Amino acid sequence: MHLNKFSKAAISISLAMSLLTPMTAFAANEWTMQSPGVYQMLDGSSLSGVVARGIDLSHYQGNVDWDKVAADDVQFILHGTRYKGQIDPVIRKNLSEANKRGIKLGVYIYSYAMSVEQAEAEADFVLDIIKDYPISYPVAFDVEDANTQGKLPKDQLTAIIKKFCDKVEAAGYYPIVYANDYWIANKLDMNALKKYDIWVARYNVKHSYPNPVMWQATSTGKVNGINGNVDIDFQYKSFSDKIPSTTWRTIAGKRYYFKDYNMVKNAWVHDNKNSYYMGSEGVAKTGWYTENNATYYLDPQNNGAAKRGWYNENNSWYYLDSSDGKMQTGWYADGNKRYYSDKDGKMQTGWLVDGKDTYFLNPSGAMATGWVSDGNTWYFMDKSGKMQTGWVDTGNQRYYLDNTGKMLTGWTDIGNSRYFLAPSGAMSKGWLNESGTWYYMDNNGKMQTGWVNDRGSWYYMDNTGKMQTGWINDGRNKYFMTDSGAMQTGWLKQDNGWYYIDGSGSMRTGWVNDGGTWYYMDDSGRMKTGWIDSGNNRYFLSPSGAMKTGWISDNNNWYYLSGSGAMSKGMINVNNVSYYLDENGRMLANTTVNVNGTEYNIDASGAMTPVVTESTTAQETSTVSTQASVGPRAN
Repeated sequence: MHLNKFSKAAISISLAMSLLTPMTAFAANEWTMQSPGVYQMLDGSSLSGVVARGIDLSHYQGNVDWDKVAADDVQFILHGTRYKGQIDPVIRKNLSEANKRGIKLGVYIYSYAMSVEQAEAEADFVLDIIKDYPISYPVAFDVEDANTQGKLPKDQLTAIIKKFCDKVEAAGYYPIVYANDYWIANKLDMNALKKYDIWVARYNVKHSYPNPVMWQATSTGKVNGINGNVDIDFQYKSFSDKIPSTTWRTIAGKRYYFKDYNMVKNAWVHDNKNSYYMGSEGVAKTGWYTENNATYYLDPQNNGAAKRGWYNENNSWYYLDSSDGKMQTGWYADGNKRYYSDKDGKMQTGWLVDGKDTYFLNPSGAMATGWVSDGNTWYFMDKSGKMQTGWVDTGNQRYYLDNTGKMLTGWTDIGNSRYFLAPSGAMSKGWLNESGTWYYMDNNGKMQTGWVNDRGSWYYMDNTGKMQTGWINDGRNKYFMTDSGAMQTGWLKQDNGWYYIDGSGSMRTGWVNDGGTWYYMDDSGRMKTGWIDSGNNRYFLSPSGAMKTGWISDNNNWYYLSGSGAMSKGMINVNNVSYYLDENGRMLANTTVNVNGTEYNIDASGAMTPVVTESTTAQETSTVSTQASVGPRAN
């Protein structure tokens, strides 16, 4: 037992028990290692199954040379925590120095608790000390004071022990119960306390309690570096699985994080779910925290865990990186959407100018792509979110955006060309009817002027782009456009007159040959009928406009038109019959005419015969008379 905490009665009991046990002569090397896991006991016998040898100590041992202790097979210590109601005056120094030498640390408290409330207070007292040290060995509850706890009934003492141990265990440490063989056999309800491992005490003679985790074998042990006696302890079971090296612990209402048994301070910690920044007191910071030009939000509602994802504060949204919790500024992605936050981390909405480019952020903050409506105005953002200007091709349509990004509609002049943009903004192609007027836009959307060919038909657009109908003059020729706007070819009846449009669409004037028949069109293009003068000749056109040849009768006069249609004058021969046509082309009849000194008689048919003279034969006279008739004989 601990000499510094014993009553005389307890010492007497211990001595009495020891005297009842047969012993051999004391060995010179008692409590030292014979081979790994085997130690020599006081009587010279061997103690096997030892995992490690250690000591328990307190202020009673005074100043300790820890280099010598570490070299003398001391692998762990259990240090007393209290002296005269206060913290043991040397515990902090001893725990620190032992740890530096690689000695494992555990503690105990000699309990005076007479109630569960006092036991809980003792647990709080111990936890407040040990939180600052890498405790990897048990926290022992030493119940052995005969003048206090020794007078309590078992159930009350059991409740006291449980309260202490449960609170220590809840903090993530490994509680055990320290008791001697006598108390175990007579004072404790071991069935009620079977959950807790036992550190048994019996000096110089092996304990009778079966399967303890440690045995305090002597109070008169000798260890280099310690003046006087010290308790020697043997560990039977490994504690590596009893106390997690890395874990959260809640002590006195405060939450700490331990890594490799040490409380983390002024550093980040990462458990399986979250990240935390532990301050100088080992407690997680909360609220906004900035270091190394990075800002985090440490959520007070989640024990200071670095928030990830979206966070709203004072109606402003912030985005904390999903991997490390860093507050994002500038551009960043969440899923398949992009967002932008200012230098203070506030998510932006609406229009954003970043460098030379303009973007639109939806009310949700997500960067817009494609068409965006702001008020009554449309804008287009490309796949990277940049607002476009100029021509944009999308959805098999073409649109035009001015230098402010505004989508234009209606008539628009771009460069030297004119375009029409529908109310949807789509650029028009082909035929366009605007306010009852037709226009033609080419495949590039440009409004056409002048001649346009559409599927083999020609159309004419004036200098304002309007499709023309009726007669037009393109500066070179005259054309006729139907009501559909298509250029007319061939014969055209217009205003009770006929016109001829050739294959090129030009209105013809002068002579026109159509299907081998000649027609004559005046300077206005109108088809003529009746007599016309052309060149030095005169022609006759039928009511259908066809140029006549041969004999014609007009106003009871006969005329002869040559094969070219020209009206003949003077003496002509038709089918071996001679006729005479005056200066107006009229055929003479029933008269006499002198042609080149020869006198001719002209009969009623217009046939000419020379005047009969004495030399004229009776036969010739007879022939002339038989040819007399009305009109030319050719008819």
